[in-house]
Amino acid sequence: MREHPECKKPSDAIHLATALALNVDEMHTYDQTDLLDLSERVMRADGIPLKICNAYALPRPAPVPVPSSGVSPRQESLPLTAPDEPEQDENK
Repeated sequence: MREHPECKKPSDAIHLATALALNVDEMHTYDQTDLLDLSERVMRADGIPLKICNAYALPRPAPVPVPSSGVSPRQESLPLTAPDEPEQDENK
C-alpha cells in the first residue's frame, strides 16, 4: 500500500489488501477520510475497482411473534444412547 499515501494505518492496509484479494463488492469503513478517498481507485484481484463506503447499520428485523397460548414451543431432543458394544468371546 506504499503507492497509496491515503492508507496511513497498518490495520487499514491489512483490511484493504484483504478486501482486494477476496474480490469483495464493497468495503465498509468508519474512517471518515483516509480510505474513502481510495474508493474505486484501487483494483480488486479480478481487475474491478473496489467500492469503499461508510459503514451503515441495517434496520432491526421484526420481532418473532410469541404463541397466543403464552407457552413457548418446546424443542424435542433425541435420546442419547451408547453404541452397542461388540460381544466378547469368552473362549479367548
